[in-house]
Parts: sequence; structure tokens; C-alpha cells
Amino acid sequence: MNDAVRARLSPEDLNHYFVTLYGETAASVAQVEASGEESHDDFARGGCQAKAMTEVGSIWTIPRKLQPALDSLGKEVSKAAGDKYAQCTAESGIDAASPGTVEGKLEGLDPYSEQATKIESTYEKCTPVWRESYAENEARLSAGFVAANQDVLDEAAKRYGRLADSAAVDQSFRTYLGQALALVPPQVKPAG
Repeated sequence: MNDAVRARLSPEDLNHYFVTLYGETAASVAQVEASGEESHDDFARGGCQAKAMTEVGSIWTIPRKLQPALDSLGKEVSKAAGDKYAQCTAESGIDAASPGTVEGKLEGLDPYSEQATKIESTYEKCTPVWRESYAENEARLSAGFVAANQDVLDEAAKRYGRLADSAAVDQSFRTYLGQALALVPPQVKPAG
């Protein structure tokens, strides 16, 4: 229900609406909206919305449950790629663990200086090392992530199996979901 429709409800109907939807009174909802702070830990976890969440769930439940593991996976992938990249840049006498760090070293330099040329050369030489190492480690570590979280992923497949059928034809959604959950390594299109 949008705000305009809600604003036209009588106080009794508005209270009934919030109690039915969230299990909260209109006064409690107004207090939270005004303060920005929930009045209790299980605020708005009742009503028909809670029943629907229990029966159907939210597509965001799985990503939220997996977020700490995904964050850890991302850090591990970046660190492994950074270690390999740092070895490459060290061969040129530059201390950097990512392409962004090398780019930062160019700031303020005369673009025609010997130092700038050396940094640009290192960037061109080592950036493919970063990409390859990142892709390799992402694939390897993602496999471990999937194995460690198989129960949660199976739960998602069971719960959202029908949704997956329709989403399967939505390429932009598939790309977003794959990247967001880091479950699949980036797809490389065959040459030609």
C-alpha cells in the first residue's frame, strides 16, 4: 500500500492495517518512522508479512545468510591475486598489490618522466597477472564456498526452483546474481 493511500485511512483502519501487516500498532510504526529506531528486536516481525516470510521466504534471506562467507571469500580472492600481483610488480621495483595501487603511483607525475614510464610499463605487464590470478582463485575458492554452503544453496534451490526457471531466460538477472553471489567464475566468451 503506498503512502498516499495510507494517508487517507482513518486512524482505526490505519491501526488495523499495521496490525494485520506487521503485527504492530500504528502508534509503534509512527514512533519508529519518526525516530528511525525499532522499539524492540522483533519489531514488524508479525502479521501476515511474517506468515508469508515463513511460508515463502524472501529472495534476500539467502544472500544475507551467506554475506559473511561471501565477504570472506572476496577478501581471500583479492589477497591471493594481490600476492601474485605484488610479486610481479616487485620485479620492476614497485611495491603494489593491485592495479589500483599502481595507477595511484602515477598521480602527480610528469607523464613523460622515466618513473611514469616505468610505472605504466609495470601496469601493462602485471595487470594480466592480476586478472588471471583473480579468475583462478575465484574459481578455486568459489568451489570451496559452494561445498561449505551446500545446505543453504540447496534450500534456495528448493524454495526458488520455479523462480529459477523464469530467471533462467533473463540473462541480465543471471549475470547479476552470479556476480553478486560469487558462485560462478566470470564467463569467458570463446574467441571468434
